[in-house]
Amino acid sequence: MDTIISTLDSMLFSALSPILEKAAGTFIGNRFHELNGIRKEQKKSAQQAINRAFEEWIIAIFNNLQAQEFEESDLRQFFEDYKKDIEIFLNDPEVAEELLKPFFATTEYRIDSHLLVRLWKALKLRELPEEFDAASVSRAYLKRVKKAGIVTSEIRELFLTQLAQEQTVKTALQWLERSAKQGVTQAQNLISEIKREREREYEQLSLDELLIRAKTDGEQVYYFIGLKYYQGKEVRKDIDIALKYFYQAAKQGVIDAQNRIGELEAEQNKQRPLTELFMKANKGEAQAQYLLGLRYYEDEDKDIYTALEWFEKAAEQDVVEAQEMISVIEKYYEQLPLQTLFTQAEIGDKQAQYLLGLKYYQGTEVQQNMKLALEWLYKATEQGVIKAQDLIILIKKQE
Repeated sequence: MDTIISTLDSMLFSALSPILEKAAGTFIGNRFHELNGIRKEQKKSAQQAINRAFEEWIIAIFNNLQAQEFEESDLRQFFEDYKKDIEIFLNDPEVAEELLKPFFATTEYRIDSHLLVRLWKALKLRELPEEFDAASVSRAYLKRVKKAGIVTSEIRELFLTQLAQEQTVKTALQWLERSAKQGVTQAQNLISEIKREREREYEQLSLDELLIRAKTDGEQVYYFIGLKYYQGKEVRKDIDIALKYFYQAAKQGVIDAQNRIGELEAEQNKQRPLTELFMKANKGEAQAQYLLGLRYYEDEDKDIYTALEWFEKAAEQDVVEAQEMISVIEKYYEQLPLQTLFTQAEIGDKQAQYLLGLKYYQGTEVQQNMKLALEWLYKATEQGVIKAQDLIILIKKQE
């Protein structure tokens, strides 16, 4: 294996072979699970090519570290430390798709090294050495793949055929969903039937198989992957990774995933130290901001104002659950007695200030007074309440 052989004993490196073969086999087996007419020898050739691509990526990593003056003992230690991480990484569908771009591309392409690093971190794998240069590794990997000539026209055609079929299925489902929205009961029944059939199939698949299918089948698969991590089946139980996949499914409306998220967040939030949430939330981590808001909201000494602050920060980063909690809190404020609103507004509660401004504008519970309405609305606007700004504009137009 090029220069790596002179540095590492071939027996040591060969221990990675089963990992690479398994990742390649799982990927190819699931990607072409529905492709009609695929010959056994075609599948075998594709699997060998993918296995070789993964191998070239590993070699590019080791050569990069060697160029950074890693000694033989350092490389051996790297191998021992990261073997399991590499296995998890290669079995992630997004990682595999990125590394296998040469098989799909018909024009010029590049490997997104920043994406690979983000995926590595998202999977919570061991921190990479400071000397590791992801961009250099990606460039070297592409050169090696091209030089190795493992992407033949036949293999590319096989992949493109599969992509075309996937697109056809997606298009069909899109039309069914459009019909269902227009009230066509038969279309909705067909969609439900397809989903139920797939769910039964997913329940029988291994984690590796599910990870591959996720790239082609979508949101339903993410729920079942999350379930594996939640239940600790085939893998060590990991609530954080389970939530990652449940969130992906929930964004597409998978009800079971939404229910699981509620259960897990409540459990996780109670166990997580407050200082840890503070640190992550202050660094801008959206999920930590949401969980911190939840902690303040659910605490025995409920702090609605602070909870709202954190939910708004999380909602700005598209955390759907945070937006839902903002709606819950807004309804809570609407039910507060007028005197409580005054008290809260006086101490700087922006939501209370906005509602007082709205009440004076509408003449609800108080005598209509545009001057007082604007006073409270301006105070709320200074704290970033967009709705207050919109109402000020409306009042000005009516003057």
